[in-house]
Amino acid sequence: MDSITLKRGVTLIAIVTEDLKEQLTGEVAAAIDEVNRNIQQLETQSRRYLLELQRTNLQQAMALRQRVDEERQKHASVKAELEQQLTAVGDLELDTEFRRGVLEGTVDVKPGDELLTVLNRAEIVVKDGIVQEIRYGSGELPVSIEPPAMDLIER
Repeated sequence: MDSITLKRGVTLIAIVTEDLKEQLTGEVAAAIDEVNRNIQQLETQSRRYLLELQRTNLQQAMALRQRVDEERQKHASVKAELEQQLTAVGDLELDTEFRRGVLEGTVDVKPGDELLTVLNRAEIVVKDGIVQEIRYGSGELPVSIEPPAMDLIER
């Protein structure tokens, strides 16, 4: 029988445990450290280059300072967002479900299948890395299906 394999999203859900909270805290803290290193590197490199540039071309130095300030603001924004995430991790309640992300899965579709049922969302629930449950068909369809624009087809 003919069939086709399609991609669909599979939601990864983790049950919150102390180990998960420690893992998430470590991941976010590492990201904050990386942002701090990037900020420090930006400051060091821009300071050296700006001093040299101010001596030769003041207009270019001013433009560079503005770009550095914009970059510094971007880093500060990312750091603030990560710090909010760190607080949110601390507030997670034990034994609740936490959406970790979406994995890509495949599903076979064949004639006679109800397309929306086959494509409907699948979820994998894990606790400390061990699969606890696999759920099918919960929630709404994770993909939008829009017919392609078609010209008149002659038959």
